[in-house]
Amino acid sequence: NGEQVRVHSVPVYDGNGRVVGAVQAARGQNQIQQQRSAALYATLAGVVIGAIVAPLAGLFLARRAMRPIDAAFATQRAFVADASHELRTPLAVLRANAELIERMPDAPPEEIRAETGQMIAEIDSMTRLVNDLLFLARSDEGAPALIRHEPVALAAILEAEEAAHQTQVASAGLTLSLRIESPAMVSGDADRLRQAVRNLLDNAIKYTQRGG
Repeated sequence: NGEQVRVHSVPVYDGNGRVVGAVQAARGQNQIQQQRSAALYATLAGVVIGAIVAPLAGLFLARRAMRPIDAAFATQRAFVADASHELRTPLAVLRANAELIERMPDAPPEEIRAETGQMIAEIDSMTRLVNDLLFLARSDEGAPALIRHEPVALAAILEAEEAAHQTQVASAGLTLSLRIESPAMVSGDADRLRQAVRNLLDNAIKYTQRGG
């Protein structure tokens, strides 16, 4: 039927060493060809599947490996944003006080001392902000809570921030008044509360129309 056949012949000898016959074994090649074809197809299929799966697996592993790096960049961006926001207010207060002193060269010494004292207080505040920003960075990294819980006179914080922002408020054509009806003792972190009050006043000054 046209099938190729492989034949193996072995001679048969008598006692005198003469060839008296032969034993032959034959096997058709169709089964072997089918096995070779199957092996070839399996190899080709493996190559194709590998060519498809390998890049996908590499991309998956690469993305998985990049997650900590992406998280680090996100933390860095958040830290920079926090730093910019936290430093904007004391810098604005310092500039406003400096401009006020520049416009009033003949002001009484008491007023000059008051303004310079306010500037020194702002510089001290900016020094504390360095530690505050480190706190924010550790918080973004998921560090344990570092906020203190102790009795705080909120009224004193409000009075200090109200006085610190008066020059900036006046430059913006606004009015800032404070009315405290109780000692306003709270449990919290004085530095964090001061940050919150500053941010509120900063936003209020920024987004309130003149005369407000």
